[in-house]
Amino acid sequence: MRRKYVLLLALLCCYLGTIAQDTVPQYSVQLIQITDIHEDGVLVVRLESGTAKIKAIQARIANSDTKKAYWKNQLAELKQDLDYKNKAIMAAFAANYRFSEVLYLYDIDSKQLKGREGNGIFLDENLAYDQSIQLGDRPFIVATEAESVSGAEGIYLLDEQLDRLEKPLPHFVKLNSVFFLFNQFTSTELAIQRMYKQAAVGLNSKLFRYMMKERRRSAKKAY
Repeated sequence: MRRKYVLLLALLCCYLGTIAQDTVPQYSVQLIQITDIHEDGVLVVRLESGTAKIKAIQARIANSDTKKAYWKNQLAELKQDLDYKNKAIMAAFAANYRFSEVLYLYDIDSKQLKGREGNGIFLDENLAYDQSIQLGDRPFIVATEAESVSGAEGIYLLDEQLDRLEKPLPHFVKLNSVFFLFNQFTSTELAIQRMYKQAAVGLNSKLFRYMMKERRRSAKKAY
């Protein structure tokens, strides 16, 4: 009888071990990825293409008889604003982000990025597609501007499947809208530059702090 209990206990332990392997929390998988980014990985910054807005205005131009000039002017302003914003983001990360290499792409090319299918989806400093810029098989995380359920705007980090990272991982840097509004009194362009500089500095700092924390934790386990 005792032998049967020992056998049942052994089988139960094996079963629980199998469950534990199959139910590893998502952040544990992401943890391995994050620690690789600094060594040979890439931060892919996803930029707004404005495709939907541009198509909507183009449709108005095509269907309007009396306001073509107005909508053409609106289209030109939209493209100019998007270009300025995207170049400001690129400049902010180029000057203030040091955790890893950075690549840039438009949001419309996210599907190709996820499947590692596309060549020529990355952008040069002039926001033009550049075939020579390649991701290869390097690990990556994605930085994208978005709004939370509570309405907070910020830069979110996504994994390679474009799912948001979660605590305890670095996953979000808030865009300081109050800071932005205050600086608009001086210059809208300057306000945009400062807002994204602050975001790049914050993201860089969070990733480095996280990496050092994990290294200290690993060192303690080694003793």
